Amino acid sequence: MAYRVAIVGATGRTGGIVDSVLRKHSYVEVIARTSRGEEGYLPLNIDKEEEVAYFMSLKPEIAFVTIDGDDVVKQYVEKFRERCPDMRIIDLSTAYRTHPDFVYGLPELPGRREEIKKANLVTNPGCYATSAILAAAPVLKKYGDETEIVIIDGVSSHTGAGKKAEDPKRDRPKYENNILPYATLDHKHRPEIGKEYGKLAGRAVRFGFYPSAVWVDPAILNTLKIITRKKFTNSGLFELYSEFYSNERFVRVVSHEPSAKDVRDTNYVEIYPVWDDKAELVVVRSTIDNLVKGAGGQAVQNMIIMLRL
Repeated sequence: MAYRVAIVGATGRTGGIVDSVLRKHSYVEVIARTSRGEEGYLPLNIDKEEEVAYFMSLKPEIAFVTIDGDDVVKQYVEKFRERCPDMRIIDLSTAYRTHPDFVYGLPELPGRREEIKKANLVTNPGCYATSAILAAAPVLKKYGDETEIVIIDGVSSHTGAGKKAEDPKRDRPKYENNILPYATLDHKHRPEIGKEYGKLAGRAVRFGFYPSAVWVDPAILNTLKIITRKKFTNSGLFELYSEFYSNERFVRVVSHEPSAKDVRDTNYVEIYPVWDDKAELVVVRSTIDNLVKGAGGQAVQNMIIMLRL
């Protein structure tokens, strides 16, 4: 028997990734691909009772919510929870990433997979956050008390801004052939990074996060500088990271500079930890595909864990 799945916002970039991955799995049936206006998709405007009623009559067991705008997302999620409390919801927006009712769906963190298995409500991590949290987790978990500050320099593909980034009437002139620094002091992924860093270290962790976007196919490369009182060697760091992720099929700890091309179109993250002896700090490079492990692929990974498949 196939699980009945709905993709709310199937015309967006992340909705399209979720759809393409689900098509490879025989144990799900996508019974609804919704849009608030695009032809060929099921209309689902949350303020139109007849559209909501028809959507619910399809009896979706799992809903991927891939639309933008936290206030709008909350209207959809609250309506779904009211009409069908048992429906599993995986939200890909920022609306619930620090909400206590939702499990933060980063399966490679200690104990998190068991939490996801028991959850009906999962919030999918942000793309920058996925890479930045996994890159720091081994050090913070074991040496949190000795970590003084984490600095994250992030570079992502323009695709993280959605389809509007390639629309010549909207944002394309801003992104195309450019390196665009943005949200220097107040990026939307900061709260979730801070929350998860704190959980790992057992205390609040001081960190800075400085992202930029470039015009390139889907990719993220984060460079972390971790200032810590603990002194490492390259071999010691590699061993720490390799042991921490030894049972995680989607994390590859590498001993060479990682390349975005090596993980593009996959759910893998590559992590390269080294000790900078001259500066006396830990440097970690971490790369993912921002639309797959950073969005749609990780959402399906969470679904598979929730269904215990």
